[in-house]
Amino acid sequence: MIPYRLLGAVGVLVAVAASVVLWGDARERTGYMAGAAEVQARWNAAQRVQEQAALDDAQAARVEERRRSAEQEGIAHAAELAASAARADASHAAAAAGSLRIRATATAATACRPAASDPGAASASAPASSPGDVLVDVLSRLAVVSGQLAAVADERGAAGLACERSYDALR
Repeated sequence: MIPYRLLGAVGVLVAVAASVVLWGDARERTGYMAGAAEVQARWNAAQRVQEQAALDDAQAARVEERRRSAEQEGIAHAAELAASAARADASHAAAAAGSLRIRATATAATACRPAASDPGAASASAPASSPGDVLVDVLSRLAVVSGQLAAVADERGAAGLACERSYDALR
């Protein structure tokens, strides 16, 4: 038979061992939970920082996009104004060329009358144009071509400046 004292002593030892194991296990769990909570808090803080940085970046990108868009619109408006001014200049140049043509025609009519012809001379061909008519023709052609070249040069110059300003605005 087993003495009750020995059985009681074993029971007390088992109870003490169980309480030590349970107390250590509970302490370990408490430490684990505290550590996990700390790690989760750090993770959440890092997430908030990253989300705020992403929001700040997106807002900065929108501000920059609006700035560039406004500058591009300003450049396009300035280019349109330059093109309008070039068209007005071309119109004034065409009017001046028309006035020059009229004056050259009048000058040619008065200054370059055909010479009196010899009635005894036979003419085998039509008479040549007077030098004044040739001058008027050359001046007219020159005015038309120079007006066209000036219009193209003005248009391309304005487009080139607008392109350059657009590029500079994007940098």
